[in-house]
Amino acid sequence: MWAFTPSAYITNMFEVKIENIEELKVLFLGHEKFKVPTPYLVKRLREELYKEGLYRKSYVGLTNGNLCLLAAPDCDLEKNETFLNKIKAFLKEGMTDIIRELSRYDSRSKFKIYYVIARSLEQYIARSLFKQGFTIIRGGKFFTDKHPNLVIGEDVLHEIQNYVKMYRGFKLECYPIVMEDVTRKKSLSLGIAIDPAIVIQPIMTLYDIMKYIGVENYPTREALKKEEKNIPFEEYSIVYYENWEIREFMVNEAKAKVFRFRKEKGKYLPIESEYALSDLYPPRRPEILDEIIEHMHPELRGKNRITTLLKIESHHFFEDESGKLKKDYMASRKRFQLTVGILYDILNKELKESREKYLNYFNVEISKNRIISIMPT
Repeated sequence: MWAFTPSAYITNMFEVKIENIEELKVLFLGHEKFKVPTPYLVKRLREELYKEGLYRKSYVGLTNGNLCLLAAPDCDLEKNETFLNKIKAFLKEGMTDIIRELSRYDSRSKFKIYYVIARSLEQYIARSLFKQGFTIIRGGKFFTDKHPNLVIGEDVLHEIQNYVKMYRGFKLECYPIVMEDVTRKKSLSLGIAIDPAIVIQPIMTLYDIMKYIGVENYPTREALKKEEKNIPFEEYSIVYYENWEIREFMVNEAKAKVFRFRKEKGKYLPIESEYALSDLYPPRRPEILDEIIEHMHPELRGKNRITTLLKIESHHFFEDESGKLKKDYMASRKRFQLTVGILYDILNKELKESREKYLNYFNVEISKNRIISIMPT
């Protein structure tokens, strides 16, 4: 008789342990109980928590459209009449639900609540890493130059270090997970997925580039405007790049006329503007940056330094003894070594050094062992 063995694979996810998580205070309310859309209500309640000085000890989020309020055990939200009255004002009927400990919820409700805990955990980690000197760019990528092993190609890219820098960054996402031990006993927990990511940061602005190569040799009609956006009530900021199409270079004025579309209320509206060339950057695509650098340094023509290094560092290819690129069939193992050997250690070290607790109360620990996923039988 044949025995079926379910497929299993090691993931890039690590278990997150929050000490005494069952003591977490929770208010869970279905979306059908409110007069207004719950996304609007979440925004209003976050503003209220900020005014009350409770935003560091609590979190408001959504799970399947339902409202979920989290609070530390020493945060007396149930006694804060001003805040509770804000919630009551949006209810269709009187408030029958109460704030209670997580341990008093049934398993079905707990799984929904854990989705909100996962989102709040991401905010906690982002805030902690930002305070430790990490830069966060849109899309959830983290990078820093304080760790030498996260800076790419300082020995290889020494000719072009003034133009562009490359980093080994990572993306983080938290999820609720169902853990199962060898006796098949199940328990609810949290996992954090760590994905390696290469980050390319142009240093030279279009003003500097035009001085070297001139308008006629600029290889694209695209430009990036770097912005930094503060995340409301979270004490960290995100760097993002707006993509603009260049309509005209005004070289004498060191400016450029630019154009793009902005989505607003379901429609794409055209926007025109003018920016100083010193405020604009080239696209972060490696082939564009290589072409710009080759115009500045003819001796590097055809070498495609950035593109080659990107392919190697992302483990799609490796360079053999003759200098030729070949497909890397050990890519998954190398990403595993990078995640476990470098990224996990750095993340754990930085969170400990930040000395910040989750909701200013709970100790957080990221397990060293990666989670093994078993395909259902």
